[in-house]
Amino acid sequence: MDPPQAISSASPMRPPRRPKRSWWRRLAFWGVALLLLGSGGWLLLSWLGNLELRSLMAQMDQADPNWRLHDFLASRRKIPDEENSALVVTAAKKLMKGQSVSWPRGEVFERLFEGLPAQTQFNEQQVAHLVDRFQLLDKAAFLARKLKDMPHGRYAIVYSPDWLGTLLPDIQHARQVAELLQWDAYRRVHALDADGGIESCQALINTARSVDDEAFLITNLVRVAITHIAVAAVERVLAQGQPSELALRDLQKLLELEAAQPNLYNAIRGERAGGHQLMLAIAEGKVNFKGLIGARQAGDDWRDQLLLRVPGTLVRQHAALLRYYNEIVEIAKLPAHEQEERLAEIEGNIKLQPFLVRLLGPAMGKVAEANRRNQAYLGATILAVAAERYRLKHQAWPESLEFLVKEKLIDALPADPYVGGPMRMKKLHDGLVLYSVGRDKEDNGGHLDRLRVMDPGVDYGFRLWDVPFRRQPPRPPVPLEDLEEKN
Repeated sequence: MDPPQAISSASPMRPPRRPKRSWWRRLAFWGVALLLLGSGGWLLLSWLGNLELRSLMAQMDQADPNWRLHDFLASRRKIPDEENSALVVTAAKKLMKGQSVSWPRGEVFERLFEGLPAQTQFNEQQVAHLVDRFQLLDKAAFLARKLKDMPHGRYAIVYSPDWLGTLLPDIQHARQVAELLQWDAYRRVHALDADGGIESCQALINTARSVDDEAFLITNLVRVAITHIAVAAVERVLAQGQPSELALRDLQKLLELEAAQPNLYNAIRGERAGGHQLMLAIAEGKVNFKGLIGARQAGDDWRDQLLLRVPGTLVRQHAALLRYYNEIVEIAKLPAHEQEERLAEIEGNIKLQPFLVRLLGPAMGKVAEANRRNQAYLGATILAVAAERYRLKHQAWPESLEFLVKEKLIDALPADPYVGGPMRMKKLHDGLVLYSVGRDKEDNGGHLDRLRVMDPGVDYGFRLWDVPFRRQPPRPPVPLEDLEEKN
């Protein structure tokens, strides 16, 4: 055997070569890894978002089975056509043929009637204007009076698939018929038909009630606006005449029926159902989402829009919107005087809410305030009608509101929607004022000013006059040159 050769340090042994892995294999590996990771993350985020929404909706199904739009609409009172006040409102509006008491000479009308006190009679100039207008409106007014016996209504609204695009043209007709009935009540009591004036007031209240529990806050606000017109009409009728006990009793029952309605609660439940419907339409691509978010003011839109592209974000924002509505629904169940602070807290934190909640969530503070004011006026009007019934029986005003309960003219005193506790009464040298302390929550001695209801120092209520101070002489006519100048 040959001896082993020595290994020379000048020629070291090289390690065995590893097979080359091509660059495209490495790239493919990492690409697949990133794809799997991204897909897994995408699926996980989507699953978590859908799980959150499904869990919330299951809880809502237990608490309120009729919270979805279809179920909400189907669960409402069924109103036969012969009892549907909305059909009469629509028919009366058609008979008006585009005319109204104030149109076409709106500025002249304002000049004739502006600032007219409730207890001041119409002068010949004002009567002539009303006679002229009602020559065109008599048929419509006669039909509208039938509303006094129709306390329930439902307009034929075609809801759009996304809820947001639903049109409400007939709801606005109620405002015009309300104005017609307001002036019909005024002219009837001017003609010494006080009970007729009360009938027109009842029809006016039912015009407000024809705007029933629809799935919109705006319809609730229309109902509130017409109710305010009705309160002013009742005040003028009682300032111009002395309706019978029977007429007053029927009017009071209708006022109490309206005051007992949970209108704010119904409206926000409807908005919640509509908001859910809208979110479903967005998820299904049935809504121009870019147009929807384009309505926002400039700011951090790009961040919000980018975030919405993240998987599961849309369903999580859907869940956040429903939670926002749920909280407001619970607040709407509270007595009116307990709602303000809670709603202010929610609105104060709105900037902390997700983008779509900030975009779509309603500003409830103003809506709730309108409803509180409405409750104040309704409560004061109920007390005023009961006090007038007391006066007819005893030829004197009650010494306190408790006398109305003792005489069984009212079951319980309406609560003040601003501070709780009973509403208030103050005797004046020429009558009574029944009132709530109003928005500033200060008792201002029954100081009423319906033109400046948002100002401090104003209470919300109803004015009653002693009989000798009713139906006061008319004010002088407006000079013709002033009318021509205005026109």
